[in-house]
Amino acid sequence: MGRRGSIEFVIVGDQRGMTIPDLSRFRSGILRLRGLRLIHTHLQGEPLTGEDLTDLALLRLDMMVALNGDGKNSSGWFHSAHLLPDNPAKKVWEVNPPSSIDDVDVDFLKWIQSLEDEFQRGQRSIPLKGAKEKAILISVSKE
Repeated sequence: MGRRGSIEFVIVGDQRGMTIPDLSRFRSGILRLRGLRLIHTHLQGEPLTGEDLTDLALLRLDMMVALNGDGKNSSGWFHSAHLLPDNPAKKVWEVNPPSSIDDVDVDFLKWIQSLEDEFQRGQRSIPLKGAKEKAILISVSKE
């Protein structure tokens, strides 16, 4: 799901997993998130898995969400996690406590912009000793 709520992909998997398509057309960078949330179901009501958290980090997703419907009513619970900017504890992500779908009241765009601002503020420059003129070589070829 995109930041403005648009459905970007529908992925079908099974109890063993799912294959996430190529996301190269979406922005990415060390200080920027992908602009996508991955929302999926966990059929047994389990929390986010290690694989979920690894995908969150490697793909630099805005958020990883697992919906846990109990099948008894129309709403259920969800687990979520998001990446963290550089911090003293060296935590890569924050796993949020399970929440009721009925209780969600977050301005996601405002929240995610604030998080990306924190990533920007945490950027550190590295001074170069004896820095001289620099050059970038760019090659464009048709294969």
